[in-house]
Amino acid sequence: MSSRRRLASLTLASLLLASVAAACGDDSQPATGGSGGAGGSSGGAPSTGGMASGGAPSSGGAASQGGSTTTSMGGSGGEDPWSGPVVSLTALDLGEDEIGDSLWFPIPDRTLGLTTHSEASSPLGMGIASLRPPGQNSVILDAAIPGTGLAYFVDAGALNGGSPLSDLPQALPVVEGTWLLRLGAQEGLTSARSWVYVRRTLDGEFHGGALDINVHIAPGSGASQAYMTGVINNLFSSFYTPLLGLTPGNINFTAASSSFDVVDSNSQYRQMLASSSTANAAPALNLFVIGDFGGELDSALGIAGGIPGSPMVHGTPRSGVAYTPTGDQGYDASVLAHEIGHLAGLFHTSEYQITAFDPLSDTPECANPGNPQSCPDVSNVMFPIAYGGASLSQLQRRVVWGSALYRGILQDGGSVSAPLLPAAPLVASPLAPPSFTLASTTAPASVGPGVDHLVHGHWCGMSGDLESAVASSLSAAARARLVELAADDATFDVARGRAISLLARTAEDAGDVDAVVALAQRALALAPGRRARLAALAALDSLSPADLAPALEAGRALEDPVVALSAATLGL
Repeated sequence: MSSRRRLASLTLASLLLASVAAACGDDSQPATGGSGGAGGSSGGAPSTGGMASGGAPSSGGAASQGGSTTTSMGGSGGEDPWSGPVVSLTALDLGEDEIGDSLWFPIPDRTLGLTTHSEASSPLGMGIASLRPPGQNSVILDAAIPGTGLAYFVDAGALNGGSPLSDLPQALPVVEGTWLLRLGAQEGLTSARSWVYVRRTLDGEFHGGALDINVHIAPGSGASQAYMTGVINNLFSSFYTPLLGLTPGNINFTAASSSFDVVDSNSQYRQMLASSSTANAAPALNLFVIGDFGGELDSALGIAGGIPGSPMVHGTPRSGVAYTPTGDQGYDASVLAHEIGHLAGLFHTSEYQITAFDPLSDTPECANPGNPQSCPDVSNVMFPIAYGGASLSQLQRRVVWGSALYRGILQDGGSVSAPLLPAAPLVASPLAPPSFTLASTTAPASVGPGVDHLVHGHWCGMSGDLESAVASSLSAAARARLVELAADDATFDVARGRAISLLARTAEDAGDVDAVVALAQRALALAPGRRARLAALAALDSLSPADLAPALEAGRALEDPVVALSAATLGL
C-alpha cells in the first residue's frame, strides 16, 4: 500500500498547481542549454553556495571511480558539475527557490535515472507542475505522468519525482542536457528547496548494486532481529537478487519507539518515517516493523512512503516503508518486495480502486483486480493484491535501476560504491498530510467461490475501501468458502482474519450474526495469529459487544500487546 496521498484526485492537483501562471509546455529552453552547466530560469539562476536551513547534502569527499559524492549546483557562471569522474549517485543542490520558478539543471550522458527531492518547512501542499527534458514533453505534468490520470506527485513537507517512471519516449532513454523542474503549491507556500539525485554508470548500463537497510523494530511488533534477518534474506534470495541484480548491503537494526506499536493514522505514519533522521548513510531503506495498522489505515500490511519515496534523504515523511509481520517470513518478503518497489518508483500494474494501469507498456493489465484469479498480471510483484507474485517486466527493472534506492556498481567486475552522507531534512517537525480527495472505489464483479487468492493476498491500497467493495460483491458460494476458511485453525492468519472481517460486514440476519459471532469467539480463544484475533475483536464489537469480554477471557489473546491495546480502546 503506498500512502493515501498517491490516490489524490486531479481536482486537488489542479488546486496545488494553480499558482503556476504559464502552461507547463510553454517554457523556453535556457540560452545556455546542454549539460555543461546550469542555465537561467524565469526567476534567475538557481541559488547556489552556502548552507540553507537544514543544509545541502554533505560532500562525501573526492570521488573515485567506484564511489559516490555530492555536488552543489553550479551558478550562472556555468560551472560543470559533471567535469570529474563518473560516480554512481550524485546530488545536485538546486537551492531554495520561489514556487513557480523554472529551475534548470544539467543531466549528463550515461544517466540511468534521476530522482528529484523537494522540501518546504510548511504543512501546505505542493506538487510537481513539470519535470521536463530538453526539447521534449514533460515526463511529469500537472502532478501526474501524462496519460495516467493519477495525480501522484503531490504532498506536504517533502515531495519526490523522477525519471524514468514510465516508458514514454521523453522518459526513455534519459535525455542528456538541461532539464526543467517547476513546483506548484497551495496559496501561502512561497518557496521550497530542491535537489536532484543522478544515477550513472561508466557505459549507461546497469551493473548491479547493494541495498542498505535500516531496520527499526517496534517492541509490539513481536519480531526479533533473527526473524527480520530471515525476512530480509528471503527478500533478496526470492526477489531482488534474481529479478533485479541487487544484493544485501549494510543491514542495521535499531529499536523503534513503542508509540509506533500500532499506527492508526496518516499523521502518525508520517511521524514514524520522519523519525529516521538518525540514519547516517544514504541511500538506504528505512524499514519500520510495527505491530498493526489501525484506524484510517486499518487492514494494511505494508505502506510505502511514496512513488517514488526518499531512500536518499532520511527524516522526511517519505523516508521509508512500514509493515507488520505475519509470522511467515516468505510472505513478509513478498509484501516488502512490493512496497519497496513503490519506493523505487513502481506503480501497480492495475488498480482496483479506479480503472487505471501503470505507465509501462510491457506489463499486462487487468480490468477487474478484485477477481485476481482472472488477471494476467496476477504473478507480477506489483499486482495490487500481492500474493505469490514473483515476476517483474524488463521496463519495471529499468525503473528500479534508474532509482536512488541502492548503491551502484559502475562497470562489470567493479565494486559497490561507497555511501553518501545524507542530507539534513528541512522539515523541522513531522507534518500532517494535506487533505486529499480520494478516488472512489470500483466494486469488483461478483466474487465467486475462488476467493482464496483474494483473502490471502496483501491488499496494497485503501484496504478498508477494498474490503467494502469485495463484501458488496460476494456470492453465496464465496461466503460459504469464507466460513470454511474462518473455521479452520490451519488457515493462514491473514486469510482467516480477512474472512472473519468480510463475513462480519455481510451478516444480514440473526443466523448470519450468530455464525460470525461463533467464528470470532473461536478465533479469539484458539487462533495463534494476530490478524485473526484483531478481526475477531472488531467483529464481536460490531455484532455482539456483550460477547467481547467473555471471549477474551476464554483464551490467551490479551497476552498479545497489540490485541490488548485494541481491547483497551474498546473499554475492555
